[in-house]
Order: sequence, then structure tokens, then C-alpha cells
Amino acid sequence: MMGVPWRYLPLLSASGSLQMALDAWLVAEHRAGRMPALLRFYQFSPPALSLGYHQRAWPTPAVAIDCVRRPTGGRAVLHQGDLCYSLITSWIGQSRPAVYRQLCQFLIQGFAVLGCPLSFGTETAAGREANCFSLSTPADLVDSAGQKRIGSAQRWFGTTVLQQGSIPLQPDPDLWQAAWGRPLPDVSPLPPQDQVIEALVAAGRTLWGDPLWPHPLTEEEWAQFSQAQSLSGLPPSPAPAELGRPVDWHCCTDLPV
Repeated sequence: MMGVPWRYLPLLSASGSLQMALDAWLVAEHRAGRMPALLRFYQFSPPALSLGYHQRAWPTPAVAIDCVRRPTGGRAVLHQGDLCYSLITSWIGQSRPAVYRQLCQFLIQGFAVLGCPLSFGTETAAGREANCFSLSTPADLVDSAGQKRIGSAQRWFGTTVLQQGSIPLQPDPDLWQAAWGRPLPDVSPLPPQDQVIEALVAAGRTLWGDPLWPHPLTEEEWAQFSQAQSLSGLPPSPAPAELGRPVDWHCCTDLPV
């Protein structure tokens, strides 16, 4: 990782469908040699429920909410009041779990600076639970009290890896209850979003040896993305009639596959 050029895309607030299509396009650009390794932060606006790439069943929210499919694995994630990140890079010579743990180091180091030490979870991912944040598997980062703070998942495209993650900062208790049918977990608050981004970017600079200056997409790149959006390769987002369909749970873990 050290010495590999990186590009840092600053915070982008947009719909879930655009965010997921953008990650798919960025992966394609990286694989074609037109985009270096990349870190970006983003938020879903409006709030949305994202599903893992292989997820075959999901809850029926008690409120109307967008539902999109991620290009990565894992279970359903409610995106409201959270900070999302994506990493795209190429890797040869290590196992995928080892790469996953190494990429997560910028999260661990950044949160340590914020006074919230994190470690990998220990729970099994087996079972019928659809909510990503109801479990803390070895692919998740938990605080000293064992509470899950960051959920992440990967998908590999040859030697290129896309890692996406969600960091709940200010989730709405009512929306959480409506989406999952249970109360929001009682966890200690995290620092404001700007401080979290600053700490994570600083950790990336240290670990990756790149200044990570903000470099948003240009107008030309947005135009190229718009042209390619229909060819993003993502599975279609589920239709409203499909929500909560009574099929067997697919065993979707947040572990890299």
C-alpha cells in the first residue's frame, strides 16, 4: 500500500442508487487503469436501505424508504445518520481476509485517535438476521464494550477490491425502530462527522504514504459516469412488491468472499 498513488474524493451526498452505481463505475475505471487507488466518503440522501449483493430476503420496513442493492456482500444496512466510505485498490499476493484486515487499519487507527479503540468482532454470521448491525462478526469493528461501530464488506473483481462500509453517527431512533422492529442500540456517541473524516484521512495518509488531497470528480468524469451508468453491472434494485418476500435466508456474511 505504501507508495501507491491514491485519490481522495470528498464527501458526496446523493441517492443510494447513484452512490452504488458510482462505486461500480469507479471500480471499472480503476481496472482500466484510468483511476488510481481511491478513498471516498458519502451519505445516502434520501435515507435508504441497502442490500448485500447476494442477499435474497430482507425486512419489510414500516415506513416508505428507498431500497438499493450494493455491489458488495453482507446484510441489509439502514443508511440514515451514518457516514459511508469506499476503498478501491488492487492487490496481489495476500489472502482476501488478510487484505480486508489490512484495509481496515485506517479505520482502527483513525478511531484510536478519536478516543474510540476498535477491534474485530467475534460473533458468527450464521442465522436468519437481516440487519447487518445486529451482529458483530470478525469482519466488523466493535468498541471496547463489544458494540458494533463499523460494518464493512468487500467484493473482488479479479485483483481489484471494492470495500464499502457504514459508520452510524446520528441514527434516528424512530426510523431505526420502523426499519428493524426493535429499539436503536444504546451506545456512546461518536465525534461529529467532520472530525471522523479528518481522523480517517489522516490515518490513510500515514498508512498509505499519500497526501490524500481532496480531488473531486471533474465535470468530464461526471459526464463519463452518466454515459456508463446504465452499464454499471449492478443487480436491479428490488421492486416494492418484493420487499419482505417469504423466501429462505441466504447466508450472507460481511466476511470478504
